[in-house]
Amino acid sequence: MKPTKSSEAIDYYESAGHLDASGLEEVAALTQRRRLTHHSDYLLLVLVGMPARGKSARRRGARRRAESPRPSSGAASFFDSKDDAALAKREAIAMETLDALYDFLQSDGGDIGLFDATNSTRARRRAIVERTAARFAGTGRRCGIIFLETICDDARVLEMNMRTKVRSSPDFAGLSEDEALEDLRARVRNYEAVYETVKEDEGAFIKLYNFSSKVECASIYGRMSKTVLPFLLAIHVDDRPIYLVALAPRKGEPEYGGEDVRVTHDDELRDRLAAWCEATAAPPTAVFASTVRGAVIAANKLKRPGRSVRFTSALAPLLVPYASAAGDAHAARAFDERRGGGESYRDLCQRLEGCLLDVEASVEPTLVLTHATPARALRAYFCDINVVQCMGPGTSDGALALKGSDHCVVELRALVGGGYSETIHRLPPAPPSPTPPKVGECRQPRAKSNTERPPSPLTPQTAWNSPPSASRRRNTSY
Repeated sequence: MKPTKSSEAIDYYESAGHLDASGLEEVAALTQRRRLTHHSDYLLLVLVGMPARGKSARRRGARRRAESPRPSSGAASFFDSKDDAALAKREAIAMETLDALYDFLQSDGGDIGLFDATNSTRARRRAIVERTAARFAGTGRRCGIIFLETICDDARVLEMNMRTKVRSSPDFAGLSEDEALEDLRARVRNYEAVYETVKEDEGAFIKLYNFSSKVECASIYGRMSKTVLPFLLAIHVDDRPIYLVALAPRKGEPEYGGEDVRVTHDDELRDRLAAWCEATAAPPTAVFASTVRGAVIAANKLKRPGRSVRFTSALAPLLVPYASAAGDAHAARAFDERRGGGESYRDLCQRLEGCLLDVEASVEPTLVLTHATPARALRAYFCDINVVQCMGPGTSDGALALKGSDHCVVELRALVGGGYSETIHRLPPAPPSPTPPKVGECRQPRAKSNTERPPSPLTPQTAWNSPPSASRRRNTSY
């Protein structure tokens, strides 16, 4: 059939027309996407999974959490689904804990909460959804819910998880390890009898299999896809140290008072940090560094085969305009406060998110070379501390070590069940430097060699430390 003239003129790929989506208004998938893409006021991550599957390891990033009352030690029978009295008590404990989490969110404790329980049946999960909707109805606030299910079917991993759990959980206090393992296995059998995996008709979910080697998700949009899912994929259980170093502010940097800060020697820091990295038991093989000059100099000294060095402006100091930088730039500041058009702590945390995910995902000893405010914000995340509380001077030994003095390295190591330990290392002292001559004193003459040229009469000798030109002074006062 011969094409018509009108059809010949249409280029499918170059058409200036718009997509006609009028017939898609009632499509359920698109309707759900429009609803879930909106940024909710609060986000509730409901953990799902049987014991020893790694649920609790996923809650490490939570700043605070509500703890539920625990049954007596060795009470596998407490989790028997056929025991109506025990079932009613477990449900009451779960709802009491959930109410405490709502209180935390509504008292401005945070905007993301993790509900850590097995939540292994559709009935329990439906009760959570209904209770959440009732709690926030009429408040003008929305609370989104994601079910986060951890699934592990690797026998070796399960055995390791079980032994770790019985050695560290207060549920098994007073029992031998063999007795505790038998009790835990009996508890797992009780859950397996009634366990129901999460299905799409229950709402948004993320399923992580065997340490995130496989991921399945449904209805994950907006900030859930941008922040929550990448975070869950980044965290892992490998043991490796994370080292934080806060550079002393150089002249002209606003972090501690603009032009009044002292000048430190970049070359000196470079050599001291390199010496420490070679001497420590677990030398860093991954380095993340600020793009500020002192950090670049120090990081470049650390380059060697087998060690990656990456630079990012996300690790730059908190932006504080000089007009508002008098005294300590971090004193008595609220989390959302911007002084003189500078950054707030919230702004700082948001720009650190990408770098933080890189550090979390790293499976090797990692060094972060940054400045006082970014270093303290990262420490607040890993050590489960309120950001504002750890920014002021003298709040703790760890905060003092990261005030910005070029003297300390703070080492963080993950603990069983979440959290990090903190060890402070002092950098080795710098080698002594020669004392410069006094002002006006000329350089001592050197013995001439046979090949040394005499000074040109057109280029007179200058004093050792005669004042530099104005343009050179500007270039060397960084």
